[in-house]
Amino acid sequence: MKVAGPFSFNAKRVAQTSVCGSNAQSQTEVCHRPSVCLVVAGASLPQPDIRCYSAKLLLSKAYLYDPTPGPGKTPRRLGPDGPYASLNMISTKMKTAHLKVEAKVGQQSPALSAANEDLQPETTNDRPLAAVPYTSAVRHREIIDCASDAIYRTGTHGHFTFFNPSAAALVERSVEECVGLHFLDLIREDYRDLAAQFYRQQVKARVPLTYFEFPAVTRDLSEVWIGQKVQLIIEDGKVVELQAIARDITAGKRIEQQLLDSELRYRLLFEANPQPMWVYDLERLTFLAVNNAAVNHYGFSRKEFLTMTIKDIRPAEDIPALLKFISIEADGLDEAGNWKHKKKDGTIIDVQITSHNLDFGGRPGKIVLAFDITARKQAESELLLQKACFQQLFENTPMGILMIDEHDCIIDANKKFESMFQFSNDELRGQNVNRTIVPESREAESIALSSQTFEGLTVSEETVRQRKDGGLIPVKMYGVPIVADQKLAGAFAIYLDLTEQKRLEEERQAVFAIIQGAILTADLGDLFKLVHESISPLLYAENCFVALHDPASDLMRYEFWADKFDSCPAPNPAGTGFSGSILRTGQPMLLTRALTDEFVGRGEIERIGTSSASWLGVPLRTRSRTIGVLVVQHYEDQ
Repeated sequence: MKVAGPFSFNAKRVAQTSVCGSNAQSQTEVCHRPSVCLVVAGASLPQPDIRCYSAKLLLSKAYLYDPTPGPGKTPRRLGPDGPYASLNMISTKMKTAHLKVEAKVGQQSPALSAANEDLQPETTNDRPLAAVPYTSAVRHREIIDCASDAIYRTGTHGHFTFFNPSAAALVERSVEECVGLHFLDLIREDYRDLAAQFYRQQVKARVPLTYFEFPAVTRDLSEVWIGQKVQLIIEDGKVVELQAIARDITAGKRIEQQLLDSELRYRLLFEANPQPMWVYDLERLTFLAVNNAAVNHYGFSRKEFLTMTIKDIRPAEDIPALLKFISIEADGLDEAGNWKHKKKDGTIIDVQITSHNLDFGGRPGKIVLAFDITARKQAESELLLQKACFQQLFENTPMGILMIDEHDCIIDANKKFESMFQFSNDELRGQNVNRTIVPESREAESIALSSQTFEGLTVSEETVRQRKDGGLIPVKMYGVPIVADQKLAGAFAIYLDLTEQKRLEEERQAVFAIIQGAILTADLGDLFKLVHESISPLLYAENCFVALHDPASDLMRYEFWADKFDSCPAPNPAGTGFSGSILRTGQPMLLTRALTDEFVGRGEIERIGTSSASWLGVPLRTRSRTIGVLVVQHYEDQ
C-alpha cells in the first residue's frame, strides 16, 4: 500500500515494531517523502483520516523531524518553531495531501482492500486502521508519556529522534535536551566504544532484537545503569530506525556487585584458606573443587583430585565407617570429628573435619574443612606420657612430696608423705602446710623457706616436722618452685625422712664409743656401764643386764645389772632361763608377755624375776663361742 503526501504513516510497521513485539519486516511498501517523518509517542501513527485531525492539536502532541538532515547536520524539528511555522500553511498542505491520498486510494482500492485484510488481525476491535478515531492516538501518546519505562528512538545516525519523559528523567535532562543528542553522549566514556561496536554489529547482522547494559551519565555526571532492549525498524530491506525500551537497573547492578564481591570474598576464603578445603558431591562422592592448601598438603595435583572420590584419601579400613557416616543426613554445620586421612605418599595423618551442605552448580554437595591434628595428637600423647611418668614418680618416690599453691595451701600429696605424717590426702587438700605439719617452734623457719621458694629459689633445710600424732620426724626438706608459662604457679615441698639415717648415725657413734671403751677401759664393770650408756639413746635400756657364761661351773654370772624392780641375782645354771636358751642357740630372742607365759606354761623355761611386757636378748660372741647375753626389758604394756 503506497500513500503519497508530505507525511507518511505505516500502519503495518506500527503493529510490528513495538519493543516486545514481532520482528517481521513489513510486507506493505510505503511511498513517503524521504525527508520528513512524523513520530507520535515513539511510534508511527496508524494510517489516519487526515480530515479528522486538527493540525494545531496534532503538532501539540508530536515532534516533527527531518530524518535525513544530510551529512554533518542534526535532525531538524519541523514543529511550531521550525520552517513550517504557519499552521495555515500546514493545514493547506495536509488538505492537498489528503486529496492526493483519496485519489490514489481510489485508483488502488483492490490493493487497499487486500492490505486491510492483512492488517485485520493486528488491529484492535477488528476495525480498519483508517477507522481508528483520533482519540486513540492521543490515548497511545498519553500511555507512552506516562510509562515508567524509558522509551526512545534513534535514526541510523545514532541521534535521538524521540525521548519520552521517563527516559529524560532517567538521565536528569529535559526531553528537548535529549532529542537530537547522539546516544553515545549519554554513555560513560569507557563504555562508548563497546556500545558503538555492539549496535554496529546488530545493524550489520540485522539482529532484530538485542539487550545491552551500560552506565549512563546524568546531567550532574552521576552514574545510572540502564538495561535496554533495542529493535531494528527495517523498510525495503534497510534499517531506517532503532527503537528501544529501557529500565533503571542501578539497584540490581548494585546488588549484583555486592553478590559478586561476596562471592569473591568467599572464593578467596576458600582458595586462600591456609587449611585444606574441598567440595565433594554428596551422591557420587567425587571431588568437585579443592583449594591450594589441599593440593599442597595431600600431594595430589588439582587435576588428580578432580578424578578421585573422598574414599581415595581414606585408609581402606576406615571406608565402611565413612560410608555409614555419610549415609546419616546432617543439615547445616556438621562437626564430623576426628578421622584418619591418607596422603599421596601413603602417610597417614589425623584430621579434624568440619563440613556444611551446599548446592554446587546444581549438584548436592558438601564443603569440607580439614584441620591436620597429627602434630597435636602426637604432642597430646607425649604430654600424657610425661604426665604418667610424673604421676608414677610422684606416687612412688621414697620421699614425701607435697604440691602447694602460691598461698602455701596443699594441692596434692603422695603416698610416702601420707605414710610419713599419718595424714590422708583428703585431710591434707586445701590445708595450709605451715599449720599442718610444722611444729609451732619451727613456723617462722617454714614461712621463711616458703618465701624464698616463691621468689624462684630452690631451698633445702635439715629440720623436724610433726606427724598427725604429734611425734616429730627429722627431715631434710627441699622447696622447689613450679613455673608454668614463665609464671610461678606453686611449689613442691619434698621431705626426706632422716629417722633411719639418724638412728644409723647414733648406732655408729654408740659402736664407736663401745669399741673405744673396750680398748681403753681395764675394768669389765666399767666397760659394761659404758655400753649401757651408749645404747640408751638408741633403745629403751632402763632395765638392762649382761650375763657371762662360766664354762667351768656352767653358771651365768651377771656382770652388769640395771633394773627398777629386781636386784641382781646370784649366779644360776645356764639352762634354766631365757638367757640360757640364747646361750645354747646363739640366736637373739624377742619375747612378749603372752609368749613368755606360753613358754613357762609348757615347762620349757623357768621364770626368773618380775614378768616383763617385752624382753629382748642378744648373744655375746667371740670367734669360737657364745660367751654370754645382753638383755633389755620393759615392764609396761605401753
